[in-house]
Amino acid sequence: MKINHSLRTRIPLLALSIAIGAASLLLQQFDGRKIVTAVLADSSRPVLLEVTNTHFMRGQEIPSVFLRITTDGVAYCEILKFSGKEADKFKRKKLTAKELDEVKADLNQSQVMDAGERYEFSRMVIDSWMEWTVTIPRAGREQHVAISFTRTSDAKARPYPDALAKLGCLILKLRGEVYGDDTGYYRPACEKAQVSF
Repeated sequence: MKINHSLRTRIPLLALSIAIGAASLLLQQFDGRKIVTAVLADSSRPVLLEVTNTHFMRGQEIPSVFLRITTDGVAYCEILKFSGKEADKFKRKKLTAKELDEVKADLNQSQVMDAGERYEFSRMVIDSWMEWTVTIPRAGREQHVAISFTRTSDAKARPYPDALAKLGCLILKLRGEVYGDDTGYYRPACEKAQVSF
C-alpha cells in the first residue's frame, strides 16, 4: 500500500501534536506541590540545613519546606498552604558569604550538635500548633531535631539550649529575607538570642 508524500509528512506532525496535547493534560493534572518539591530537591546541590514546618490544625497536617540551605549558599522557601486556594510557590535567594558562614558557625555549636531529638510542649495544646523538623547532615549521619511550638508558646516553660534558640532565630530571619514573612512577632525574643532582624 502506498502512502502519498503529503500524508507521510503529516503523520509525524500529527503524532507530535497529540504528544504535546497529552503532555499538556498530564501537567494540568499534576499536583503543583510535586513540581515544587522536585525543584526544591535538586540533588546536584548538597543540603547544609533543612527545616520542614508541619502545621497541625483541625485534624490536618500541612507540611512545607520552611527553609532549605544548600552547601553553595542557595536558600529555598515554600509557601505554607492553609486553605488549598494558595498557589504552590517557592522562592530562593543566594546568601552572602557572611550569611552562609553564620549558618555554618551556628550549626557547629556544641549545643546544637548535642541537642535533643524532640522539644515538646510542657502543656496540652488542642487547637493549632506547628512543628519544625530541623535536619542537619553531618559526617556519617543526619541530625534531626523536632521542635513543637505555637505562636504564643512560653519558651520559659521548656527552655531550649541557647545555641538552638539562636539557630531558630537565624532560620526565622533568613526565611523572612528569602520569602518575605513578617518576623516582627519574634523580634524581641530573637534580640535576646543576639539575632537582629
